[in-house]
Amino acid sequence: MKHRQVFTLLLLLAGILCITSGCQFSQSGFANLADSVGDVFIAANTTISYVQEGKLTPAYARASFVNYRSQLEGVEQQLPTQDGAPDKQKVRRLLALFQPAKQVVERPCLTNSCDWHTQVAILQRAGKAFQEAAEQ
Repeated sequence: MKHRQVFTLLLLLAGILCITSGCQFSQSGFANLADSVGDVFIAANTTISYVQEGKLTPAYARASFVNYRSQLEGVEQQLPTQDGAPDKQKVRRLLALFQPAKQVVERPCLTNSCDWHTQVAILQRAGKAFQEAAEQ
């Protein structure tokens, strides 16, 4: 009887976990990719902001952006072909936000002599859109 109670308790906990997490134990390929891209853009946004606020050195930030760039390689080709991808129009809208955000990642403003506020806004907008697309 004890094993049965443990099993029932585990099953109940799994059900609660499913309900509280939205039952997203297995996301589609599209959702995983969109979520990853959104995370990269949000991280890049934070990195630029932290450099401008003096919380990170430009050298550390440059190294971070090398990683961000590598994580974005091939996204334009992969996104529309992932399982669970939305219709072409929604993918096009995401890619329209992706391009300027990717350009920011390729040439981030890590000094006070450039328009870093615009870069942060571009990254925020794209990051939010990709994260929202991952949740749908």
